[in-house]
Amino acid sequence: MRTFFLNIISLEKRIYFGFVQKIQVTGFYGNLEIFPRHVSFLTLVKSGKVFFVQKNGDKKYIYLTGGILEVYNDVVTILSEVSI
Repeated sequence: MRTFFLNIISLEKRIYFGFVQKIQVTGFYGNLEIFPRHVSFLTLVKSGKVFFVQKNGDKKYIYLTGGILEVYNDVVTILSEVSI
């Protein structure tokens, strides 16, 4: 299965970085699912859980207090004030 790179960064530290199969997150206009080769875009992210499937198939959740999400050239970067 194809993968893409995910960076989740808070003000304090880099929370996650690695290859993933997909991401689910709540954007400003509703729920988003991001897969490999997704079109480039930039959006606000609402507070809540970010769900993603790692390259090896493991599923993970990270809680964010809102932020900004960018998709560009199979790299997704999420910048957030706080993440748990």
